[in-house]
Amino acid sequence: MAIGKKTGGRTIGTKNKSTTDFNNTISEAVKSTKEELNDHCPGFIPVVFLAKVAMDEKYSIEVRISAAKEVAKYVSPQLKAVETKDTTDTEKIYRVIYEDGGINPAQTSTPESGEDSKGG
Repeated sequence: MAIGKKTGGRTIGTKNKSTTDFNNTISEAVKSTKEELNDHCPGFIPVVFLAKVAMDEKYSIEVRISAAKEVAKYVSPQLKAVETKDTTDTEKIYRVIYEDGGINPAQTSTPESGEDSKGG
């Protein structure tokens, strides 16, 4: 046997017989289910169906929320946390200025009754 060198057997990435058989069985089941569904409901699109369920008030709120969560996976990207690293050694100070011009929300004045914070 050569050291550090593959000399026989399956090539890397080749699936064994049980994995291949399992994948073939699943593929056939999915194909027959799609064909059966298409025979009974031609043009059926599961995401559209779930969107309709999410908007239909005859269903409970739990069912509607569950349907909306499933639809959201297909219509909007899932946000992921991104780690940022500051490579500078300097200390940074950030100043936050709120819409009403205040620096600290606890120190800003509350609007008089009938006025909004934009002076209206």
